[in-house]
Amino acid sequence: MAQTPKLWSVNFLLLCTANLCMTMSFYLLMPVLPFFLKDDRGMGGAAAGTIISAYMLGSLLIRPLTGYALDRWGRRGVFIGSFFVFALTAGSYPLLSGFAGIFVVRFLHGLFWGSSLTAGQTVAVDIIPKARRGEGVGIYTFFMSAAMALGPALGIKIYGINGANTVFLLSMTIGLIGVGLTLPLKLPKFESRPIALKWENFFEGSVLPVGLAAFMFTVVYGGLVNYVAYFAAQMQTHSLDAAWFYVVLAAGMGFARLKGGKLFDKQGPRRVALYAFTMLVIGLLSLWGCAHVPWHWLAVFAFYGASFLIGLGCGFCMPVYQTMVSLMVPMSRLGVANATYASVFELGIATGIIATGALSQVMGLDWIYFLSALWLVFSGVVFFRFVVARYDRQRLAAQDV
Repeated sequence: MAQTPKLWSVNFLLLCTANLCMTMSFYLLMPVLPFFLKDDRGMGGAAAGTIISAYMLGSLLIRPLTGYALDRWGRRGVFIGSFFVFALTAGSYPLLSGFAGIFVVRFLHGLFWGSSLTAGQTVAVDIIPKARRGEGVGIYTFFMSAAMALGPALGIKIYGINGANTVFLLSMTIGLIGVGLTLPLKLPKFESRPIALKWENFFEGSVLPVGLAAFMFTVVYGGLVNYVAYFAAQMQTHSLDAAWFYVVLAAGMGFARLKGGKLFDKQGPRRVALYAFTMLVIGLLSLWGCAHVPWHWLAVFAFYGASFLIGLGCGFCMPVYQTMVSLMVPMSRLGVANATYASVFELGIATGIIATGALSQVMGLDWIYFLSALWLVFSGVVFFRFVVARYDRQRLAAQDV
């Protein structure tokens, strides 16, 4: 009987903690930026919204270049360098007051956030044993989930006590601590090699089927996490608290990420994906039901129950797609594959935000959640009918390289 390869090591723990610092540094600023721009810098809603969303443009643009650089020159320099500039950028916001200057800083922040995130995910896959990749990716992303839950709560609390400048300084400090944790990392030996400046070296088409599945999921996810606070506010008769929705969502997501990875390693993506789609659909239907039940206690139960179920579904779904991508390409193409997948993933979030905003002009958010549940049923059919078969063929082809 073959011995199970070791997952936990000082190396893996350093990388996971650095990932926690990186994500915490970014999400500390998420709830504070609107207050900083409107109250401290006197900007209107349109200007503030434009600046806040500029990070996504930078993140999308840099990912293909990051993937090329990772496969061309190796992981260490790209990861540590982009992480370091990302951390410094977080402390630059208070130094500027005009729209143009802050827009550029936000764009650069997104640029190096996208690069750091892609490089970190690639490094994680490099050091996780292949036989335990699902479990390892689940644990790595669990640290990210923890930061996504704690970061905004900590940021808004510190802002209320000491103001925005303290939050920016703390964000930069946590980021730099994360950079320090990456310095002793021991990575697999990488030989720099020439790679032609061709389209296929910036874009990995073989992972697009999984990217399509992720896009169909993140369209729903992007609209949900950005508009659920408005939905809670509309439900005034039930006194729903969106802050607790996010906390419960993160708890469900973290639990599923720890459990789903092990299941993936033992049984592959089908069983985990089935759990994910089932919980997401039931959770979204529960949100829809909040607006249609006459009893306060049932609406509250449905709201927070939905957040936990959706968290479980997201926690099962995200590592499954990420692990599938890592197994579909040879290690020499891992950087560009991760970059391609991450670009499609983030494009889905942006599409979901725009689509939900547009649909909310003609229908209530409750019915958007109902349609989202139907959309995920369709997404599940696409995944099980087409995507998994393509994954099986591509995984076997990657093993032969």
